[in-house]
Amino acid sequence: MGELEFEDSMRSWTTKQQTMAKIFDKYCNSMKVRSLKWYFPTGSKWAMRKINKFMAFFAIPLKLWDVVAFLDTTTFRTGKEGMLFTKDGIFIKEALNKLYYIAYEKVEKAEIIEKFDDAGYLVSSELYVHYKDGTKQLVFDYDIRKLFFAEYINDVAEYLRTGYFKAAVEEE
Repeated sequence: MGELEFEDSMRSWTTKQQTMAKIFDKYCNSMKVRSLKWYFPTGSKWAMRKINKFMAFFAIPLKLWDVVAFLDTTTFRTGKEGMLFTKDGIFIKEALNKLYYIAYEKVEKAEIIEKFDDAGYLVSSELYVHYKDGTKQLVFDYDIRKLFFAEYINDVAEYLRTGYFKAAVEEE
């Protein structure tokens, strides 16, 4: 798919897709660790190749216009690990772990659970995504700033629950 063809498909995005992109834009610069790089489907041909490579490597059945952004978390930018943000969820591939998917529609909230020792020092800080069915999933957090990631997930969950995203309404 060429860049012009992709941009035409972006113009035909639904209100939901556009709002999901606005929520992502609110957090994308704060969420990643400084050394990592975002690749956007509206960017260069190189960016589109990176996104397509990740989707092909894991046989992710999406079209490029479903993608909001890709965060390559590999040291040498091979595109074989990272986070693929889409209009409906996030595909996450961590080092030494399987690819998994967080579907926005199934998310109740994201939460950071911190544990302190008797002296009051932080011992651990873990990021969990809680699902509507009562389960929870530990999400890796060494490639992202977990506070911003949790806020992003919570904004998406609230938007899907209420149909309202405050920042999107304020712009209009």
